[in-house]
Amino acid sequence: VDNGKNYKALRISFPFSDQLAALMAKNVGTYDLSAAPYSKFPKAGAPGYSFPHCIYCPTPGYSPDALSAHVEGEVELVAIIGVDGSVTNIAVLKGLPGGLTAKTIQTVGKWKLKPASGPDGKPAAVQVPIEATFKLFP
Repeated sequence: VDNGKNYKALRISFPFSDQLAALMAKNVGTYDLSAAPYSKFPKAGAPGYSFPHCIYCPTPGYSPDALSAHVEGEVELVAIIGVDGSVTNIAVLKGLPGGLTAKTIQTVGKWKLKPASGPDGKPAAVQVPIEATFKLFP
């Protein structure tokens, strides 16, 4: 500890069970974004497509397990934002232990957005990358 308030270094360890390893191996980095259902939808910001805008987009909080283990990092997802502004087909690209990945998916699944618009100016479904950052100390 530097001055009693700021950490100079912090080493974290947490139990990494076989069950967690199996879940992460199954879910993290196994999605082919060029395959269905993602191949059916353009990426937000692609030529002619706008980005969806948040109407109700709360940030995911820490799970008790992740908080006690001092887990920090990013959860990276990809999802389809439909023409009605709903979030569907959430896939994990990078997860975190301690329930943070599940908490992020649960929170993002409740988001409501103003949908993107397509080349014709009408609402369009698009695929969007989503990143949630978990940091304990500012």
